[in-house]
Amino acid sequence: MVSNRQDCAPAYCVRVPPPTALRFQKLRSILYNPQLDPATTRSDSAYFSPMINYLDQLVGRITNKLHELGQYHRTLVLFTTDNGTHRNIFSQHETGQIQGRKGFPVASGTHVPLIAYWPGTIQPGTTSDALIDFTDFLPTLMDVAGDLLPHDYTVDGLSFYDQLIGQADTTRDWIYCHYDPRWGQFESTRWAHDHTWKLYGNGKFFNCSKDPEELYALDDSTLDKRAYQSKAKLQSILDQMSLSPQTVPQE
Repeated sequence: MVSNRQDCAPAYCVRVPPPTALRFQKLRSILYNPQLDPATTRSDSAYFSPMINYLDQLVGRITNKLHELGQYHRTLVLFTTDNGTHRNIFSQHETGQIQGRKGFPVASGTHVPLIAYWPGTIQPGTTSDALIDFTDFLPTLMDVAGDLLPHDYTVDGLSFYDQLIGQADTTRDWIYCHYDPRWGQFESTRWAHDHTWKLYGNGKFFNCSKDPEELYALDDSTLDKRAYQSKAKLQSILDQMSLSPQTVPQE
């Protein structure tokens, strides 16, 4: 099953050695540089294809081991990511070419693939355009395990287990995101969106289905009744959310 299929990386065949601890240390020193300016920073996209190839090898090791142990029918494998690709990466998608926008709140920076693999349970080749975010993983995995969360535990997410097994189509109507990056010179922001509309905390409103790069903010004077009602609904969601989430100390 493939859900939220948006930023899909092209496939390459390049043999590369496993990354060493030294390479990871160097990469970390680059990524967590607070002076990193996203407007001027450059990345060498020549490394992208071998990185994808090596990632594919790692996933293959996991799935091969599950088959070797005879546990692949009893194991759900979820594959996703937390952001889109770098701006230097252009990926081919069924809707056309997509430029990565990692670090930015537009669709090509936040709308990512989710691949679910569970032989014998998930029907091969099925797809879904349901809205899913990371808060949905906890209740989903609890359902997969056949267990219940404590009755006094508040869950933000909505389980998509029934979607995986094809028994129901219970989906969320909207997604809320508070984005406060701790790397680079990105501005913090917050928004709520559904399949069509997206409203930021600063009041900017977009038709994200027609304007995924968010080039044209919509003025209230141009909205029809449906758009105005959608904006009001998203504003009510923003109003429910805290403006000052608890700060997590940096290591």
